[in-house]
Amino acid sequence: LAAASLSLAGLPEPHPMSRSTSLVEVNGGVVRWSLRVQSESIREVLPRLDLNGDLLLDRNECDAAADEIAGYLAEHYALRGTEAPGGEWAGALVRIGEPSRDIVDEFEWVEATWEFRSTEPVEGLAVRMELFEVTSPDHIDVFELRQDGKLSYTALFSAAQPGAWIPDVGVGVTTSFEWFELGVSHILTGYDHLAFLLALLVCVRGAKQAALVVTSFTVAHSITLGLAALGHISLSDRFVELVIALSISFVATRGFSEKARAGLWLESGLFGLIHGMGFAGFVKDAVSSEEQELVSLALFNLGVEAGQLAFLAPIGVALELWRRRRSSKSELWVPRGPRVALSVLVACAGLYWFLDRAGWLGPLAS
Repeated sequence: LAAASLSLAGLPEPHPMSRSTSLVEVNGGVVRWSLRVQSESIREVLPRLDLNGDLLLDRNECDAAADEIAGYLAEHYALRGTEAPGGEWAGALVRIGEPSRDIVDEFEWVEATWEFRSTEPVEGLAVRMELFEVTSPDHIDVFELRQDGKLSYTALFSAAQPGAWIPDVGVGVTTSFEWFELGVSHILTGYDHLAFLLALLVCVRGAKQAALVVTSFTVAHSITLGLAALGHISLSDRFVELVIALSISFVATRGFSEKARAGLWLESGLFGLIHGMGFAGFVKDAVSSEEQELVSLALFNLGVEAGQLAFLAPIGVALELWRRRRSSKSELWVPRGPRVALSVLVACAGLYWFLDRAGWLGPLAS
């Protein structure tokens, strides 16, 4: 099992985790813009800044390259007061903050702040975000606009939507449907969560038990997703990701048995509580605005459920039709041969992700 897991080194990363947050505050003709990015994303796009080769950016390295960091960020993330291209504001860099580690998600963050001044009140705002297009094409920026201290606009910018024209900076908040789309894309690219669900499907008797098991998982992960994203509970992201990887291998071993487990729905629910915190690790920074957090979180969760259903429904229908057309003494939905083969593959994937997240693959590879 370990040897097979090491052969899966080409599997894609479970989550596109490169992200940033932007806060633009407009007060009359004064615009203050704070951009918070992961230092790892900066190091990937500007590797020469890592002078000591430790794959991190420390205080001294950021100080030495403050102008270069600010230059890259300003070049790839532009603000202007007109909808027409060009004419980006040449704001004054206020500061490059000291790299700080988030205790929960364990990322290092660097914050840069600019200030723009205009003789006329700012009425409209154009945004263009092209950060880390080459090194992190799945990068997402959580954008927030405030006028006179009140939240007036939020958006999620990515390669698919690299910017927006906001004609009235004082318009009321509108919740972006992109939260729903983000939930769908997050589950469909969350290969570890999909592997876990697939391992569950091959362990059930049929459609009724599958519905019970998946419902238990859904309810459980929705609870912890909400609680963790809103800051009511927290665990280290690294710990959560390690447990998720182990849960995949553990559930996959259930496929080796010829009998269905009556308490599989309980296992699904218990592990679902952990998986929900894995979802929250991605979205918690994105729902920091109290005015929007509940609606944004609800849309994201609905997107996760829709993506999950889109993945499971065709597989479930196909398995049920297949079962009705074959004659088998097995009480499980999937016959022994395909079930064991799939369970081995999923167990190997879970073990690979565990070794990778624990940091043990590097020494083995070297």
